[in-house]
Amino acid sequence: MNFFSGLNNLADITLSPDFSNICGYTDADVDTVFAPELEGLDRDKMISAFEVGDISTEALMFQSGYLTLTGEENLGDEIFYTLGFPNREVRSALNKSLLGAWIGSRKREGEHRIALFRALQENDFSRIREIFFSLY
Repeated sequence: MNFFSGLNNLADITLSPDFSNICGYTDADVDTVFAPELEGLDRDKMISAFEVGDISTEALMFQSGYLTLTGEENLGDEIFYTLGFPNREVRSALNKSLLGAWIGSRKREGEHRIALFRALQENDFSRIREIFFSLY
């Protein structure tokens, strides 16, 4: 068993009312701590703008823990972040899940993984290209 496997079974308390004051911020925090930064903004309009259907895939994956910050670069007045996988287990699980969703068949998924692995071992770039194009 992988050391990190046990961490996948933790209880998620982030949305629990019992722990709301330690996960994220409260309404009181918005009204006090963040008040200077939010001055002149319509709070209700701002809160309603955070619809799950409108969130970018990268932001959703970062907030859910599938991606983590691996780098930061300051360019002028802006900060650019590099995202990566927190560990090998997450990368592998996500890759398998995405491949399964794209292919739709466990048998074909296994065949594609084996073919891709062999093509990578043999540096067969035309075969790698063929495998990737077959996904779309």
